[in-house]
Amino acid sequence: MNAPLKLNKALADIYRRQMEFLGLKEDDFPVDKNAGSSDIGNVSQALPTIHPHILLKRDINIHTREFADATITDDGKNAIMEGARCLALTAVDLILDKETLEKVKMDFEISQG
Repeated sequence: MNAPLKLNKALADIYRRQMEFLGLKEDDFPVDKNAGSSDIGNVSQALPTIHPHILLKRDINIHTREFADATITDDGKNAIMEGARCLALTAVDLILDKETLEKVKMDFEISQG
């Protein structure tokens, strides 16, 4: 069974800053963010979690043949690299800035109730 997803706002804010640093816009998310299901909710119960989205192509939803076809195009490969860069920069921020890391930990502890 998939547990509900608990997003870590502090961690999401770091990721959002990295998107901005790379010139990406937060509104570049799929229209239907909740298509499908995922076990990331289970992960979010155990450690700080985000579920970032990267724009692959406008007006298509995940878990569709059209989405799968788009992933193997040059645009799809570029989107994956953008997401990887944002995640890598997020990790670097957490490694280099102990105060930021503590905020993420605190946000997680508060969400645990």
